[in-house]
Amino acid sequence: MFHTTASFVGHGRASAPSHRAVVFVDPVQSIAERHVDAIESAFPWTTVTRVETVSALFESYCDIVALIVVHPSLLGEVAKMAREIGDRHPLALITVLDGGKDALPCSILSSRFIRGVLPLGGKSDLWLSVVGLMLRGGEYFPRDLLDSHRREAETVEPEAPARPARNGTPPALAHLTARELEVLELVSRGLQNKTIANSLNLSEYTVKIHVHNVISKLRTHNRTEAAAYYRDSTSAFAVQA
Repeated sequence: MFHTTASFVGHGRASAPSHRAVVFVDPVQSIAERHVDAIESAFPWTTVTRVETVSALFESYCDIVALIVVHPSLLGEVAKMAREIGDRHPLALITVLDGGKDALPCSILSSRFIRGVLPLGGKSDLWLSVVGLMLRGGEYFPRDLLDSHRREAETVEPEAPARPARNGTPPALAHLTARELEVLELVSRGLQNKTIANSLNLSEYTVKIHVHNVISKLRTHNRTEAAAYYRDSTSAFAVQA
């Protein structure tokens, strides 16, 4: 097992977020020193630790673990120990490392404990932005994985044919289907995918696909922007009516 740690230097704790640990569970050592340096430079209030085994997550850490990134080969083992990991690190977001060598299984979208994917390839500012999102508790799944799951879901779990948007829909939202509008309206209330799924009698994975489609159609960047777009559009339409 190998570790990489860094001391908190040059930033006062009074003006910085509480110190947090990022733990990579990486038996094949795909996380290089440059990745560690990049994270600790971009987020100086973090300490990066690399371990080779899932059992190492139960060791003592000086800082609160905020993010756990596991190699895809360990997903089965992590699934068996998810509850224990959650008890040991209740504030940690568990995500999967995507090194770009092998396609990730769509099943991670249906996982109850995996909260995102960290794509390590590409420009450093892009994957570092994902790290920043995850450190704030946000989820990230690559579009190609969502698209792949959507195609799989259409075959395995087909929905009823999409209905056109209902009458009285703001023109800015008219290109969304009725189901997409239903999902977006619930998103605008601040509801999470699981709650939306229960409300509409859909699977949580199908809701993820609808949210993904809505974000793409509205050309927004995330669900928060899509919700704001919905509220602005419906408010303006109500005033005009």
